[in-house]
Amino acid sequence: MVDSRAKNLFIGFHGSPSSISGLGRKAVAEPYDMDTAIGTNNEGTLVFSYGLEDTDLQDGKIIFNGQNSVLWNNLRDAFSMEIRQMYQQLRAAGLNYSLTENRFEEHQSKWPEAIWL
Repeated sequence: MVDSRAKNLFIGFHGSPSSISGLGRKAVAEPYDMDTAIGTNNEGTLVFSYGLEDTDLQDGKIIFNGQNSVLWNNLRDAFSMEIRQMYQQLRAAGLNYSLTENRFEEHQSKWPEAIWL
């Protein structure tokens, strides 16, 4: 969901400040419009499969509009070790494509068919 983090995301805050410095609050990502999660390209066509990264290209062109985001590129570069460790922990805990896809399917199956027509 590369585009979702770069162009379809609000940064919100939860918790109340414990002091004037506000250290009791946490910034949270509040995404919306998650169409890139299902393989939609920038024109709205379902063309991509699972596993694309924010640095991938197709025919020499960027895949996701958010690929050139200075903010997210800087965060990826600054926290690459932490991101790698978190990824390894999630995989070791059993998170994988099949589990994630099943959760999407279960959630989506609860919605009435009229939404999709």
